[in-house]
Amino acid sequence: IVSTSIGAEGIGYTDGENIFIANGAELFADRVIELLKNEDLRNRLSENASAYAAANFDNSVVVSHLVEFYSALANG
Repeated sequence: IVSTSIGAEGIGYTDGENIFIANGAELFADRVIELLKNEDLRNRLSENASAYAAANFDNSVVVSHLVEFYSALANG
């Protein structure tokens, strides 16, 4: 994943671990080319991004957080 900081706003990413943040056309292109040339880096970022998404944005995780939130409101 390559994005700008605005495009990734609110995701809670770690630049260089599960995404590349590239603000500016030249840096964005450089990051894409780097990933195209480096299969190990591409695979690592891809695996980390997938694991992060599953841990934070899977429907069961989101629903669990909502249930906890509403339970706290009801009991609060």
